[in-house]
Amino acid sequence: MTGDKKTLHPAFAVTNIKTLIPIFLDIKQDEYSSWVFLFELHLQAHDLLFLINGSTPPTGIDANTLKQLDALCRQWMFSTMAKDLMLTVLKSGKTAKELWDHLQKLFQDNKGNRVATLESKFVNLKFVDCASVDDYCDKLKSLADRLTDLDFPMNDKRLVIQLVNGLPEEYNIVASFIQQSMPTYDAARSHLRTEEIRRAQQTTMISSTALAATGNNSSQRHHRTSNGKRPVNPANSGPLLPTPGYSRQPSAPRQPSAPRGPVYPANPASWMPYWAQPPCPYPTAPLWQPTAPPRGPSAGRPRQAQQRRSSILGQAHAYAVPSVETLHPMRVLRTSEILVFKLSVSASDL
Repeated sequence: MTGDKKTLHPAFAVTNIKTLIPIFLDIKQDEYSSWVFLFELHLQAHDLLFLINGSTPPTGIDANTLKQLDALCRQWMFSTMAKDLMLTVLKSGKTAKELWDHLQKLFQDNKGNRVATLESKFVNLKFVDCASVDDYCDKLKSLADRLTDLDFPMNDKRLVIQLVNGLPEEYNIVASFIQQSMPTYDAARSHLRTEEIRRAQQTTMISSTALAATGNNSSQRHHRTSNGKRPVNPANSGPLLPTPGYSRQPSAPRQPSAPRGPVYPANPASWMPYWAQPPCPYPTAPLWQPTAPPRGPSAGRPRQAQQRRSSILGQAHAYAVPSVETLHPMRVLRTSEILVFKLSVSASDL
């Protein structure tokens, strides 16, 4: 029993390989290089690299244990693949090394097209397409690693240049500093992270200042209202400088041009009464106006016809409203005397 425990390999104690290799291998994702790195790291931790590189296994492992370890390695591969890829390579190899080589040919086949696709993604990646500085830097690094796996020349200096080219205008100062100093990729990433933290702090300070100013204005308005003072309307407030003819009216808007009552003229003789004027019994034109001698065709008519015509015209005069001077008592008396005299004269002529 004791001998059986000594021959048990530590690799059989692994229960969940997905926690150790969290990347799923998929033909559509181009994450083969990352998956290979994690898988080789896991095999190295358990001293099982000989299963995929063809090296000589340790002497302390018998043939039966070697077959079990090989089957366990293939199970780990299938557990970290997408379903479509697993069905494609399920029966492609009888050993772990044959399956490993088949995956390598499948993902590294047609390198030219893959390199062109990855390089286009690498060059066109911008900071605005990412959530943060860390996300932007991680994506650039991942694309650079994939290009390196496909034997594409990629060094740290080119990675830093592309990192600066994808920055927006807000990072022009730190971008100029990185271009002049040309640090390593990790140092450039640290500069960008520091700039991002500084900008976030400035945004927070501006927001808090604006919020505090809004709160102060609201508290002042509430204090004035609670004291029983109505807030002053700037449209109804008076001028700041003394203005001639201005008087404050708290209950109504100021109207400096509107009169405040009936306006009386300077000359009392031109005052007009506020009541309707009654009709006047006196004619507007006196009946004693002299008539011009007849001319034209009516010159040979008899005198009686002319007198009858004058009487008819005199009766047809319209009445008009007399003026104040006409209604004066002395004026009315003189007019009546003259009218009686003219009527007597006319009667004697007849």
